[in-house]
Amino acid sequence: MKLSFHHTCSLFPLSFASFFLLLSMLLMCPAQVFSADSFWVRSEYYDLQEKNWQNSRYWNFLFADNARMTVSLGTDDTPLLELQLDATGVPVTLHTFLKRGGQTVSLADDVSGSVLLSAGFPVPYDYLSPLNETEHLEGVTSFTSAGQTFTAEITRTLSWIPYRQAVSEGMIDQSLLTDNAAEDLKLITVYKSDELQVQQLWRQGDMMWLYESTPLRRSWRFVSN
Repeated sequence: MKLSFHHTCSLFPLSFASFFLLLSMLLMCPAQVFSADSFWVRSEYYDLQEKNWQNSRYWNFLFADNARMTVSLGTDDTPLLELQLDATGVPVTLHTFLKRGGQTVSLADDVSGSVLLSAGFPVPYDYLSPLNETEHLEGVTSFTSAGQTFTAEITRTLSWIPYRQAVSEGMIDQSLLTDNAAEDLKLITVYKSDELQVQQLWRQGDMMWLYESTPLRRSWRFVSN
């Protein structure tokens, strides 16, 4: 299946555009209703000099009012970013909050489509259209910043893996194995020009992924059941 993607990022200078890459995919997804739910996520980051994973951070994801998702660092009530969502849970507006000289600057960008990547940004807010179960999608993405347009070839794949495999590969904590050992999980992968960008592991019926990884960041959601 071939798709074309386009995004205009006129509100961000190039330095800010490097924080994220937006992909617009013309996909049809069934409706999903978000309620007021909070999830804790632990992320760690790969140090290219030390060649190991370190610097754990804890994020609080809050879905509220059927209309928005905010992410804050630890117990800080001030969000680092906010995604406004449409009725199906697809992002439509991205607000990024940056601190400069003791002040917080808010940057807003209108988004469209069904895939959003957080390339270069520490918060794992990638949206990969988890309700679309097409196994293989290809397309060309482009975004415009400071008068320049950048394009890349994008591939999105979907596969199913056994729960025990996810545990053995470190995607899920061993303590969660007993009650869910027979369950298959959805693995969504996105490539840009044949280079891995992000993977997400989903459990059917969940509002948020269980595990996400990029080449330089990996994250685990705390799961209570």
